[in-house]
Amino acid sequence: MTGEKGLTIIETMIAGFVLVVGAMGMATVISDVLTLTTQTDETTLAVQAAQSQLDRLWAQAADDFPTLYVRYNEDTSDDPDADSPGNRFDVTGLDKIDAEPNVGEILFFINEHDAAVELGLKNNEGDHDADGVYDPTDGAIDMDLNGEFNETDDKVTTPWSPNPPSHQILPVRIEIQWKEPMQGTTRTYVLESIIYPR
Repeated sequence: MTGEKGLTIIETMIAGFVLVVGAMGMATVISDVLTLTTQTDETTLAVQAAQSQLDRLWAQAADDFPTLYVRYNEDTSDDPDADSPGNRFDVTGLDKIDAEPNVGEILFFINEHDAAVELGLKNNEGDHDADGVYDPTDGAIDMDLNGEFNETDDKVTTPWSPNPPSHQILPVRIEIQWKEPMQGTTRTYVLESIIYPR
């Protein structure tokens, strides 16, 4: 029969198949957009929380630099008072990793060699030139935390020891690790700075 109008069953099935494939593609795109939006929101929370902690450290340094380390380190036995916040913190909106007590941690580098290594100024085998190229004969010294300008590996004296505090600068890393609720993967944001008295 020629000239009939309408669709055959095969044409209808093909059109339905094309619609289903298109709908599945759209669902995938929408899912990916939701995942990226969630990741962006979580990263924003982590960045804001790390910056807030760094601002607190700078405020403490301006107010009382010698007690900064003992107030924010992981050892609670050297806290000057019950109001010392310690080195762990939570971030509202971020899920902690199962084995961890909190999502955020403040780490200080009080050993001059470790500070230089952790902040990428040198590695354990040798030093880096100014252009970042590894050179074992470079002669760069460890990070000078106490202003003595020597090549010994000094550990910073805390203010609560018999000696006065010896650090002039205090390298710090603020690290936030959380678990994404949708994918269950671990994400990390790190903020590093060097705190000094103002």
